[in-house]
Amino acid sequence: MDKSPEDLTPRPDYSPSKQIVFKNGNNEFQVSIQEFNELFADIKKYNGQFSIGTMMVQALKSSVEDQGGQNTHGEVLKSFSKDQQHMTASGISVMNEATLNKLGLSLEPVSGGSTMYSGGEEASEGEMRFNVADRNQFLAFLGGLEQEHAANTEVRQNLQNLAGVLSRQLSGHYDLEKPQEEMLELFGNLDGIIEQYKRLGLDDYASKLATYLGHARNGCLREFIEIERDQLLGEPRKSFGPADWQRDMGVSGVSEHWDKALDVLERLKSNPRAQELYDQLRGHLTMSLQTARESLETLTYLADVPDTKVGFMQVFDQVGAELAEIGNAHSE
Repeated sequence: MDKSPEDLTPRPDYSPSKQIVFKNGNNEFQVSIQEFNELFADIKKYNGQFSIGTMMVQALKSSVEDQGGQNTHGEVLKSFSKDQQHMTASGISVMNEATLNKLGLSLEPVSGGSTMYSGGEEASEGEMRFNVADRNQFLAFLGGLEQEHAANTEVRQNLQNLAGVLSRQLSGHYDLEKPQEEMLELFGNLDGIIEQYKRLGLDDYASKLATYLGHARNGCLREFIEIERDQLLGEPRKSFGPADWQRDMGVSGVSEHWDKALDVLERLKSNPRAQELYDQLRGHLTMSLQTARESLETLTYLADVPDTKVGFMQVFDQVGAELAEIGNAHSE
């Protein structure tokens, strides 16, 4: 939905009793608990407005009310388009500009994930995310937080959400091969961010960031994120990892996924600081390959497509040979 002009008017300054007071250099700043929480309330509203669930509900309502078909759904999807998401995001940024500047953060609407298509239109769910715009300002804000602030349930929840958003930016949005300014700002003080969360007793909230930092220091963050994304360490039948790809993919898809997994393994092998992760992945891929082979005897559909079973066996034989070769080269 479009924001009214009144909605876009910058909010007045707040003066409640609870303030977060901090300094960055010689400048002192104040952020009220109220405005901090309202920023996250706006983001929550945005995420709900552009969620796949809201899209489906609106499309269903249009069908019932107008007895419409594809064209009606297409009109509905226009209100969820990327352009509409950016317009709404711009309004939220204007409303919260003063707060964002004091926090050292900026907002970025990210569109992707689940997508609906209808009437020649398409729309993907949108999520509002944070970037660290000024690392020193953001770290100064975190340093100004006290235990009494963190004791506020809403503040704690919002700090948890913030750490989660920054983690998702690293794992699914930033280009790790060609880091952009936003990623460099985040990494520039990531250890400081984690320490501040620990100081507040919120270290569990920053555990994912701490994990990413550890792998970044070992020069294998890209590989670790690929392992997470493709569930390369996923347990058989409990995730869609290498032990189970053949259950829902054809031969070419399985071959492509194994090629990617072996490429990750090769890169880890060449990094002396990533040997622990290399050993973990190689052991898991070896186990997964054996499990995948055994599953061919239980996949009943293969009885009707014997060529597919042969194709899987050929892929697994090739993967086994490459795993052995990687292991032999590593031990030399």
